Amino acid sequence: CWASIFSGTSVTSHGVVNNKMLEQGPIKWKVENVFASLQALGRRTEAFVSSWQGVANLLHEHVHTLETFMDSSDVKENDRLAADAALQSLSGSDVTMLYLNYADEMGHNHGFGPQCPRYLEALAVVDQLLGPILEAAVTQGIAVVVTTDHGGTHRSSMPPEMVEGFFKQEWCKGQTCDEGLHGMPDEGGNALLPHWLTFQMYYSPSNAKGREILPCPTSLEVAKRVLQLANHGVTGLAMPSPTKK
Repeated sequence: CWASIFSGTSVTSHGVVNNKMLEQGPIKWKVENVFASLQALGRRTEAFVSSWQGVANLLHEHVHTLETFMDSSDVKENDRLAADAALQSLSGSDVTMLYLNYADEMGHNHGFGPQCPRYLEALAVVDQLLGPILEAAVTQGIAVVVTTDHGGTHRSSMPPEMVEGFFKQEWCKGQTCDEGLHGMPDEGGNALLPHWLTFQMYYSPSNAKGREILPCPTSLEVAKRVLQLANHGVTGLAMPSPTKK
């Protein structure tokens, strides 16, 4: 979840147990979060959020600039506007955070996974939006962090008894009508690894050679890595993308 990503702590510490809490209004943090830490370091932070108020409510009062793009019912267009704004922000901000929503929406509506054409199409759209930002980051010597906050599967990938157990979780009931699901609990060996794996990519001008990160990093490591980049005096683009729940 985004509260875990931004704080580097689990739900038992930060207390944000579901998305409904995020959608009710600005969150009063119980723990330190990465953006408050960046402000304490004197870093200027700007955030651009598409189509979901929950992420904006986590950032409230902890970034210097917060712009939301939620006027259009077209999530793809909101993502485009947010990405354009983030691109323009790079030269004037120490850390720019961009949240994109389209791939998450398509994943929940049509299923997460390579067997889901609409989801793959959405990933291609996100890739096109991030391309100019990544090119600008490389040219300007800016570090980049890209992450999702969850994985997922198509509902049909889960046997009926697993689906039944899935929806016994209170926080998963919001996915009742979704084809794409995530969050199968790790109880009795029933966890689905694709539900919990996240995509993470890190780029630094001082270490641009590509390699696989092993062991696989967890969501709790993102905040630490962002702060490491900031402490080394490298301007950075932290880009949570492209899923939300």
